[in-house]
Amino acid sequence: MLNATNYPAAPLSVSRPSLFEASSLSDETGARLRGYLTPPLTGDYTFYIAADDRGELWLSTDDNPTNRRLVAVSYYWVAPRDWDFYESQVSSPIRLEAGRRYYMEALIRGDGSPNQGAVGWRLPDGKFERPLPAGRFVGAPARFSGMRWPPSGRFEAAVEGTQNSLYVIEVSADLTTWAAVVTNRVPFVFVDSEPGLGAQRFFRAVATR
Repeated sequence: MLNATNYPAAPLSVSRPSLFEASSLSDETGARLRGYLTPPLTGDYTFYIAADDRGELWLSTDDNPTNRRLVAVSYYWVAPRDWDFYESQVSSPIRLEAGRRYYMEALIRGDGSPNQGAVGWRLPDGKFERPLPAGRFVGAPARFSGMRWPPSGRFEAAVEGTQNSLYVIEVSADLTTWAAVVTNRVPFVFVDSEPGLGAQRFFRAVATR
């Protein structure tokens, strides 16, 4: 799969499933599931992967994909959602912080059919979510607070959102065309560096992921 000429830039199809799961894949098919996971609690999480015929689960130490590491492997095929047939399917406990984002990726490779793969976890409070719901991959919307116009005339605002995640401040004169002016990790304070460019300007903050 990783040696295919169309991997990873040109997949045959792209979708946004409601669960971190790929099911009913066709013959000789590979799939990549990926996203930015936001834990609801601080504590130790245990991850699970089930796949046919092989699956690898990679988790980053933060939201940077280059820091990912292999945490669980389904070396051979298992039945759908058969989470612990092999010991390697279960990760060691991994400590995560609530509200932070972590890049996660699962690689599924199938030989015959039907092929499938899924990822789940056990939360610090003992609850299982298997497979993981898509809602765990949604970050907080950006928020402006403490907005003010000091004597310098430079608009200032504190920007908040998912802790330590990247957000972009964009500016527009007509609410139609937007241009990025700064990218930073929240929380941070945005200060307009060009206050004299026009009678009115609008600002918004958006997540990069």
